[in-house]
Formats: sequence, structure tokens, C-alpha cells
Amino acid sequence: MRRAAVTAGITFPDLPANWSFLYGIAGLVAEEILNSETGDPGVIADVVRYRISSDEASATDLAAMGITAIDDYQLSDEDVEESVWILQEGWPVVKQEAEHLIELAVNGLINDER
Repeated sequence: MRRAAVTAGITFPDLPANWSFLYGIAGLVAEEILNSETGDPGVIADVVRYRISSDEASATDLAAMGITAIDDYQLSDEDVEESVWILQEGWPVVKQEAEHLIELAVNGLINDER
């Protein structure tokens, strides 16, 4: 999508070098931000590590994070902290997009049942 937008003349800031990791971990971090009472990146990193080791991350998310073996992976606190910061800074937009996607899904289910 980014490539198509840039081709159409819409400018975007350059993606960080670890964009794939950030994309892969975003869902786990967002869920923890929603489900916990802490915004502490260290605590969130510990929970994310636990969820990965408990096989609660999808194969596509693991691949995006560069994790190929659940028993032997590294997850830096700095990378998780960056993900937490990005999501917290953009939370209103993330929340609005999630609500929109939920609404589309519910409407799709309701329309399919008719």
C-alpha cells in the first residue's frame, strides 16, 4: 500500500529499518496496552515474551518479527519500547481504525445472515 501511495505522489516519511518487526509485534503490544493497567514498556515486553513462548503469536507475526524458533529468539526491550511508544503516540488513530474495522466486520456478518 505504501509503495502504491508513493507512486501516486503521496509522500510518507521513510520507514524505520525495523519496520517489519514493529508490524509483527504491534498486535501483541496493542492487546497488552488495552488489557493491562500499565504502559510500562518493560512490563509489556515481559508479557509479550510470555505470549510468544506460550505460542500465542501467529506464524505471520512471528515471521515479521524475525522469530523462526520459539525456543531460541531474542526480543530487545528497546524494540518493544519503540513499538509501545509508536502505538501510544498514535492511539487515537489506532482506536478509530480498529472501531471502523470492527464495524465493517459486524455489518458484514449481519448482512451475510440476511
